[in-house]
Amino acid sequence: MARTLTKAQPVKTVFMDELYSAVVTPSSVSQIDSDVWSEKPVDIQTFCLDWLGEGLFPVQDEFSRAMLGELATEFNTDYDEGHAFWGKGSGKDRTISKMQVYLIYKLMCLKNPHEFLRTEYGCSIGDDDAIDVANMSINARQAINVYFKKFKSLLKKCINPRTGKNWFAEKGVDMRDGYDLQTSEVKFPFSITAHSLNSETNTGEGLNLFFVTIDEFGSFPFEKAFELLDAVRDTVTSRFSGVGKTCVISYKYYHNDPMDVLYKKELDNERVFSSKKATHEVNLMVTREKLAQQYKRNYEKAKMTYECEGDAEVGGYVSKKYMLSYMFSPAYENPIVGDLLSIDSAFLQSLQFKSFFKGTEGRMYAVHVDLGTGKKDKKNDCAGFALTHIDSMFPKLDDRLKKDLYKEGIIVEFNADDPELNITRKGVVIDLAIQLVAKSGTEVQFSDVRKFILRLKNQFGFNIGIVTYDGWQSRDSIQIMNQEGIPTEAFSVDKSNESYDTWKELMYQQLVRCYPHPIAHRESKELTIGDNGKVDHPVESWDRFLLEGIEVGSKDVIDAIVGSTKNAYDRFSLDVGIFFG
Repeated sequence: MARTLTKAQPVKTVFMDELYSAVVTPSSVSQIDSDVWSEKPVDIQTFCLDWLGEGLFPVQDEFSRAMLGELATEFNTDYDEGHAFWGKGSGKDRTISKMQVYLIYKLMCLKNPHEFLRTEYGCSIGDDDAIDVANMSINARQAINVYFKKFKSLLKKCINPRTGKNWFAEKGVDMRDGYDLQTSEVKFPFSITAHSLNSETNTGEGLNLFFVTIDEFGSFPFEKAFELLDAVRDTVTSRFSGVGKTCVISYKYYHNDPMDVLYKKELDNERVFSSKKATHEVNLMVTREKLAQQYKRNYEKAKMTYECEGDAEVGGYVSKKYMLSYMFSPAYENPIVGDLLSIDSAFLQSLQFKSFFKGTEGRMYAVHVDLGTGKKDKKNDCAGFALTHIDSMFPKLDDRLKKDLYKEGIIVEFNADDPELNITRKGVVIDLAIQLVAKSGTEVQFSDVRKFILRLKNQFGFNIGIVTYDGWQSRDSIQIMNQEGIPTEAFSVDKSNESYDTWKELMYQQLVRCYPHPIAHRESKELTIGDNGKVDHPVESWDRFLLEGIEVGSKDVIDAIVGSTKNAYDRFSLDVGIFFG
């Protein structure tokens, strides 16, 4: 968790006026007699105010000191990493630019920064090695146009209060564009270089990274984001362990985006300085009133963008998530003894059920099995299983839902008292939904699932009219089940969104019922639309980690429910039943 640090002493008001009266005594840059320092550095707030002409707001100042050191003549060793999870418009890029300019200034105040880092902090760096400071953006345009322009403009604004001249120019840096100031890097004395990198062409490999910022981490593709972060961490700690820093900054792009997951994962890590703030809490020039139009246009999106808040309750494939509470109804009971939701497939034959769990004569049941890829995956080798039937339902649609359905064209007319909207309808009941798991390093066995389906038919009397498999190498299972007298086919809910759209429309009309099932409920809330336009799950899910101890996202159980719902609704009627066997 972020801890409170001592703030700079207030002295004179700069551009913030009454919003942030930070007063700093006019700097007197003193030459000191030291074997270490050629020039006594000032603290970061003084540097920003007196040298750059732009101060830091309190939250920005706190984060900067946690990363760069409370005392001007020391470097912070309390943290390896800093997370600035701040709303859009909070000044993240500007703050990081100031921090990096200040860090380079501080290093250049040393007589020999290489020797200092070796002697004082045990860094494994030779006299001829580079000291690299870098900002990493998602693409070249963002790297050059958004971040590096700010960085170079601040370098040019850095005026020595004692002389009235550019401090870096005084130290031998050619401040003309195209000389020491290149398009994507700036060279300084002591082999110090500032780099503007992007994940498309240059990930910093081969650099001696001392201080790195990953900009807008939430916008990166998920797996690429964490691969990049791990690579940067390794580089920084291998050369500058304890004193080198990795900063990750972003606002919230969507629920379970890389920044959202990273912040939650590392919140209790003592080596990480975590700061999560709304835009108006960081940038005191911004108020909630100034953002009122954004909240009015799209409240959920504005809450994520400006407050870094919001969760799976907003956005995603299922927009009316309140309807899931009707589907997963406490009026229905989990039929498994012990109310189990997740089961090792090897124990399906010994699974115990409550006395009411049995098939009804003349009623037909549908089974769908989602077996995933069939590959060994120690993180997520799960399958989904669902058993459903058709039943008559009386939805009792509330007025809010009727209005929503009318807007979407699902019902033709809206009249709260219209008896046509409150008639008995054909609906789907989920009799059984299971997450099937396998022991680490093994797979869910197809034979276990086949035996379980036969057990449902022979022991519990379920008239199974159709079984469908969505998974790798299900051909043998289909052939064997057909030989047992149970119609079985291959069927995928992933080839198009048709099955999911059918399930969602029925669910919105309260025509799908299931007992409370936290795994399926969580999967339903987290459903997204992928880049290919198909229904998908998040790459990682913090909610799943809290519930199941697994970080990767999933939709195994809801896939099974959706598949069996589609089959039952399309194939079975309310008044016709055929008993097989």
